[in-house]
Amino acid sequence: MRQAALLIFCLFLLVYVLPLGSRPMVVPDESRYSEIPREMVASGDWVVPRLNGLRYFEKPVLGYWLVAASIKLFGENAFATRLSSALAAGLSALLVYLMVRRGGGERVFALLSAAVLLTSMMFFGLGVYNVLDGPVSFFLTATLAFFFFAYTAPDRRAQALWLLAAGAACGFAFMTKGFLAFAVAGAAIAPFLLWERRWKSLFTLPWLPALAALIVSIPWCIAIHLREPDYWHYFFWIEHIRRFTSETPQHPEPFWYFIPVVLAAVLPWTFLLPAAGLGLRRARPFSPLLRYATTAFLGPFLFFSASAGKLATYILPCLPPLAILIAAGISGCLDHPRARSFRAGAWISALVAAILAVGIVLVQNTDISGVTKPFMEQESWKWMLIGLAFGIWAISAALSALARTRGDKLILYALSPVMVMFSVHFVMPEAFVARKAPAAFIRQYKDRVMSESVIATDNNLVHLVCWIFQRNDVYLLQSEGELKYGLGYEDSRHRLLDVAGFNELIRRHAPLQEPVVLIAEQRDLDKYWGAHIPTPEFKAANEKFFIATYLTPLR
Repeated sequence: MRQAALLIFCLFLLVYVLPLGSRPMVVPDESRYSEIPREMVASGDWVVPRLNGLRYFEKPVLGYWLVAASIKLFGENAFATRLSSALAAGLSALLVYLMVRRGGGERVFALLSAAVLLTSMMFFGLGVYNVLDGPVSFFLTATLAFFFFAYTAPDRRAQALWLLAAGAACGFAFMTKGFLAFAVAGAAIAPFLLWERRWKSLFTLPWLPALAALIVSIPWCIAIHLREPDYWHYFFWIEHIRRFTSETPQHPEPFWYFIPVVLAAVLPWTFLLPAAGLGLRRARPFSPLLRYATTAFLGPFLFFSASAGKLATYILPCLPPLAILIAAGISGCLDHPRARSFRAGAWISALVAAILAVGIVLVQNTDISGVTKPFMEQESWKWMLIGLAFGIWAISAALSALARTRGDKLILYALSPVMVMFSVHFVMPEAFVARKAPAAFIRQYKDRVMSESVIATDNNLVHLVCWIFQRNDVYLLQSEGELKYGLGYEDSRHRLLDVAGFNELIRRHAPLQEPVVLIAEQRDLDKYWGAHIPTPEFKAANEKFFIATYLTPLR
């Protein structure tokens, strides 16, 4: 078992941590959650979140602090900005392992739970991507784990300490993504206590966690109120209440939206869900651990499903308890001598992976009407690598189906997607990079942007432009986007320009020989601005974006 634990740890480093800096930053999400921490480090202001120097009150600060601390340690690079997400993933898997062990599960069951979590596709994808979902999911997993430790504590003192730890973790989740943390924790824990016929505990257990959550969050809560009195009004009423109940939400989806999302999120374990279901049916009556994992999955799942607006990533906190249920079910299934449902699921996984491997080769090497080849000719090694990775997946899953021992079946199946996970760090198609990760294109012309240059861009690129040029004074053209709130302040309104304002900007800086640099999407130039702004002194473009410098006003 020590070898299995060491293998999981080494694969975590290989797949989650070491390749973090190998691919460019994606806009707008990664550039946003990199630039806000960079501005914190540069300004020394760790209280008020700002983006492009503008007030940005959509989230609290802890997620930014984590990335900012990493930037302080490792510099301004992709590895540093993604590290907190990767560490959150690894620590979440460790907590899942500890929960299973605390709940009386064997070490094999505990290791399998961690392996299921780490090799689930959504968990991996968000674990190597710089967004706040990973850290908040970790803090929520810690909240639920520490509460379970308190529930199973041998004495009152230990219970009190674990309740305080659970509250602190929930407070950190709140400081990462807001009041959602309390709702998710309550949706997981309250049904469990009712199932355990401990309904009186609903009125006695929350006090210590509430105190701890208050202690860890109140210093910043007061500080932000003193600095920016409107923060809590905007953050609570606009970002929470209105977004959750709005009749016209940002991301409207039907109630059942998260069902297919979860099925995709836990790939490749989706193919073993029938086997897991059979194993769980044999495991009844459930142990307290499985009852807790059930409510920790279903409670938040139903809460998110009831929300008016939905994004696939919201479901991430549901994956750790689901991993425990899947691992418990598979373990129960393999207790049966034949384990036909496991073999069937493994064969289906092998077949799907083989089809994908062959499909990648065929699409890339044949002309199919209406199908665009994902890779260019000079990228042949990329499709070969990802095709090989799916081939390894197919072989490993097939060997898992054929394996005779329980341990071999589990190890081979858990290893099946690892090569694909490792490969995706390196096989990003150049066409995708040109559209969604234009940092390399912009950096080619960095020497044309002097310290005295005035920069203007659009709301999609503003985060990346600020990051590359280490600026917080960039003008926005036409649309304010997510910076609408910050631009609404009297001291910031001048930063939003229409075409006339952009021409005036050029006219104002031309006598000073200060070039105005415009970085934006080519289609916007063609559609809105082309005939209404002067001809640039310099212009370069790729498939989607352009960079241009202006010194001569429109006449």
